[in-house]
Amino acid sequence: MRQSILLLLLGLCVCSIYSSGESTFREVCYDGLGCFSTRGNFYDSVNRPIQVLPQDPDRIRPTFALYTRRNVNTAQNLVYNNRDSVRKSNFRSSAPTKIIIHGFTDNGNSDWNKAMKVALLNAGDYNVIQLDWSQGNGYPYTLATANTRVVGALVAQFIVWLESNFGANRENFHLIGHSLGAHVSGYAGERLSTGSKKLGRITGMDPAGPYFEYTHPEVRLDPTDARFVDAIHTDGDSTLSIIKLSGGFGLMQPVGHVDFYPNGGKSQPNCNEPPSDSVSGIIGGTVWRMTCSHNRVRAMMISTIANPRRNYVAYPCASYEDFKAGRCRTCGTTGCASMGMRAAEWRPNGRVNVKMFLDTAGTEPFETFCCCFWASAALQSILTNRPTQRSLLLGLGCFSIDGNFNDSVNRPIQVLPQDPDRIRPTFALYTRRNVNTAQNLVYNNRDSVSKSNFRSNVPTKIVIHGFTGNGNSDWNQSMKRALLNEGDYNVIQLDWSRGSGFPFTQATANTRVVGALIAQFIVWLESNFGANRENFHLIGHSLETRSWAASPDWIQAGPYFENTHPEVRLDPTDARFVDAIHTDGDSTLSIIKLSGGFGLMQPVGHVDFYPNGGKSQPNCNEPPSGSVNGIIGGTVWRMTCSHNRVQQVMVSTILNPRKNYRLRGLQGWKVQDLRHHWLRQHGHAAGEWNPNGRVNVKMFLDTAGTEPFASLE
Repeated sequence: MRQSILLLLLGLCVCSIYSSGESTFREVCYDGLGCFSTRGNFYDSVNRPIQVLPQDPDRIRPTFALYTRRNVNTAQNLVYNNRDSVRKSNFRSSAPTKIIIHGFTDNGNSDWNKAMKVALLNAGDYNVIQLDWSQGNGYPYTLATANTRVVGALVAQFIVWLESNFGANRENFHLIGHSLGAHVSGYAGERLSTGSKKLGRITGMDPAGPYFEYTHPEVRLDPTDARFVDAIHTDGDSTLSIIKLSGGFGLMQPVGHVDFYPNGGKSQPNCNEPPSDSVSGIIGGTVWRMTCSHNRVRAMMISTIANPRRNYVAYPCASYEDFKAGRCRTCGTTGCASMGMRAAEWRPNGRVNVKMFLDTAGTEPFETFCCCFWASAALQSILTNRPTQRSLLLGLGCFSIDGNFNDSVNRPIQVLPQDPDRIRPTFALYTRRNVNTAQNLVYNNRDSVSKSNFRSNVPTKIVIHGFTGNGNSDWNQSMKRALLNEGDYNVIQLDWSRGSGFPFTQATANTRVVGALIAQFIVWLESNFGANRENFHLIGHSLETRSWAASPDWIQAGPYFENTHPEVRLDPTDARFVDAIHTDGDSTLSIIKLSGGFGLMQPVGHVDFYPNGGKSQPNCNEPPSGSVNGIIGGTVWRMTCSHNRVQQVMVSTILNPRKNYRLRGLQGWKVQDLRHHWLRQHGHAAGEWNPNGRVNVKMFLDTAGTEPFASLE
């Protein structure tokens, strides 16, 4: 059985060689395509021991079946040099074109081709072309590999013809090739690289290994074949391991600008035994096991198209062993990329053959798993003694309670953040043209922004609530109105109330995901609408000052953040300018005495303001008459008054820019000694102060206990 498999793959190839005594070096030429030789880089006695010339194009006769949103189920055949076939079709030269190219012994009408076509048309208004070259991709394998050269040349010829006759642009073409189809794409791209022109993109789905791995770049897919080349490797075992029935139809060699290696790239989970009733007999089971990893890439690619918000993020790493050892947990300067459809969002910046690794599930939608290790005292670790795996959304990466987040003193209960789909923060836009009516901006929904009043050339203020708050609270509304009175801004009220509730430990963990979603949203606005992160100002109360983007402002929650590593809390590296106002910095344990302490005293910004010393605020001992009801209401009011006072103070600095909020102190001075040394304003005007490289500069002032909370002379 093993020998017969080898013979099928490599075999009976003598029938494809012209054995009439001709020289090993031969050449054949075809009209319009040029000549194909077994000389030069195509002569490789080690990696391509049997030299074969491609067949005549008229014998292979590939077909181009067009599908669009106007003909999802009925193919329109486009024929080279037949203008009517294109003119009478739904092909639009202005729309991006995706060409799906199958591999060895496959055809253009297979189930996965249909599934990918449907997924692409659901994802975008594309021209989707299914290439069928099944008359040239059969046994022997060596002849099929040779025929990829002619098929690639025919694809390039077809694209150039569409350019010349219908105004198409090769930069808008994306070739998605499986196995041998990946190298067909490479040959096409090589011919389309003329002068400054290039094919837009090639995605190689487990590019075929036998007869291609370790060959010259001219022979296989390589980064020069398109403006952007990405490859997904799923079956890269040594070809000789086929004898052990373990696969190896793909390659491990990097061939793109970025190469993804899910689960290490050698084999895929759940490929040891076929699903019940999916195959019949010993032969069927053997074939299934041999091809499962190689074919898995097709389902993976379809999943990345159909599920754009799911997590397929991969991390740059030298090897899978390093990745599994936890040595590549950050994106670093290279940056992370999303495997599959959205890989092109990653920018190579001149780099090629960048290896990225991820672990995925063994079933659809094949989402990334992040290994996040609980502290030894965590219940699940005690019960199971194994790492907890948590799957998160696309583009956010992994969230661990290892490293700096493992702090048994300041963060004794270790909690992972919830799934972003559960938190679902919303971005409500207000401008001077819609002061009272929100316009919801939705990540990855271009219409939500283009049809709104958002303007990329004006400053953007994002107001972010804290623990148990919401984006529509009274102070949020007051701040929105104050900001729009003060300047022509984009004001965005972030609501993450689905993730900010009890228990507090869960809410603190959720800040990490919410911060990542904000950063993702801002980057998307930059990439698609010309926004600039330097023009964003984040104004966060309590928990959500740790948002990891642009310019944070305000007071940060103390519990689970004070005295932690800068990676865990707000710190001066998080923005060009970070200022914090501390109004409730008592020891957390003093909450027992009903005196507050929801904030922190630790400096966290370039400049840190401590009104009235920062521990508590005037007029917070007793609630105003009639403002609260009962003992419980009064207790809650006293506990939160100083922490919430900062909301009113900040609004007042916006509404009253000419009022005195200047400071009387320098870092290290006691509050009672600060009687001179006027400094810059705190609050909204704090950005006028220049840090000049300084961080954690403490500034003090005394304020009134009622609005507008101006400084006391």
